Amino acid sequence: MVVNISPEGRVTDCVVKTSASASLDAATCRIATTRLAFEPRRDATGITVASTYSLSVIWRLESDDTGPIEVTGATFPPNVMEAGITVDEQGRVASCRMSEGQSADDMCSGYPVGKIKTPGFVRNGKPIRAIMRPRFVLTTEFLP
Repeated sequence: MVVNISPEGRVTDCVVKTSASASLDAATCRIATTRLAFEPRRDATGITVASTYSLSVIWRLESDDTGPIEVTGATFPPNVMEAGITVDEQGRVASCRMSEGQSADDMCSGYPVGKIKTPGFVRNGKPIRAIMRPRFVLTTEFLP
């Protein structure tokens, strides 16, 4: 699925690339446009800009089957997570927001508001705020 993201970080449009179900495609896009939010991308001057993001969505029916996962390819698509962590002039976390991927609770839980994460940053001798962007990429490759 590819989503278009507004300069405000909202999903404005969605396209499902490969699916066999028009109703699942519509539901996926409806959920994406109503529930997903992103840290907006910024251009070189710091202005927020529209962007796109590609992600995989897999719908599965709940089952009592706990057997192994059937593998049809050489790899799984990578799972990417990135957060935007705003720190204040003293290096304390002011906020954490997912800018890519899922599991916001898992990634942002390591950055609670108020916790000191850096010694702070200065420019021309004056303390400044910053946004840090930790990125996690999980890839799975299957061995012969």
